[in-house]
Amino acid sequence: MNRKQQAGRTWLEFILLLCTLGLLVVVAVPKFYDYEADANVTALKGLKSAIDNVMVQTYEQAQASNIADQPRGTLTVEGVTIDVQFGYPVANDLPQLIGVLKEEERWLPKPHDSQAGVDYVWMYHDNPAPSCYLSYYEATPTQHAKTELVIRPSCQEAPMSQ
Repeated sequence: MNRKQQAGRTWLEFILLLCTLGLLVVVAVPKFYDYEADANVTALKGLKSAIDNVMVQTYEQAQASNIADQPRGTLTVEGVTIDVQFGYPVANDLPQLIGVLKEEERWLPKPHDSQAGVDYVWMYHDNPAPSCYLSYYEATPTQHAKTELVIRPSCQEAPMSQ
């Protein structure tokens, strides 16, 4: 009889252990998912900060060189010669100034259809995340260059069709 009680208690402990592990999985997996999404958002915010800093630096140098009001010009920024438009970098030259944009496995550049500029779409597991991107708008005669961060509820949605 002692063996039956021992076996019953072991079975009950096993079931409790499985329930505990199941509860931990239910709690831990969504947290991990949120951390990954937070990392994606942080990467985009870092990119926005880098582009904004390059924009300010380029515009200040363009003003010092008296080309900030010119529709087109060239300027050397940090040893790199780039094209500028009204004192700001053109979208095609941003990767020359911001090394992380050269990482094709991280960023997918998509040119704008209607306006001069580009969207840098976050690559999530080798697929573009359509809800998570940074837009860079080139300067025009009436507007300074600007960046716009687009973050929807999840940066981990289904891949975009290409």
